[in-house]
Amino acid sequence: MTTETAMARTITIVFTSIMMLMIVGLVRGLIYVADTPRRRRAARKASAEVNPQ
Repeated sequence: MTTETAMARTITIVFTSIMMLMIVGLVRGLIYVADTPRRRRAARKASAEVNPQ
């Protein structure tokens, strides 16, 4: 194996790992944003149960 192919392989592996990390972060962010209203509603409901007006 020549040094050029090794370098290309290393760059490819690094690039793919970075892309996968970015995609995972994006998905996590989307899930968090999509889940926020439900979580807030549940929290408000729980606080209303704890101290009713």
